[in-house]
Amino acid sequence: MNLLVMFKLAGDGQLHVRRAARIKLDGRGGLMLVDADTGATETICMTDIGSFDVRFLERGSREAA
Repeated sequence: MNLLVMFKLAGDGQLHVRRAARIKLDGRGGLMLVDADTGATETICMTDIGSFDVRFLERGSREAA
């Protein structure tokens, strides 16, 4: 399964969407997303997140928000 991660940053009305294989807390106040396709990581400071939603996708699904 993959994860579809949708979030808005505080003060920003734009919806950001990422497909992630894993989500981890980095121990320094950051939320680390591991890209489902490339394995690249992206860290988002949790204090910057205004809203956050995670949904499960079946492996191979290309659903986009």
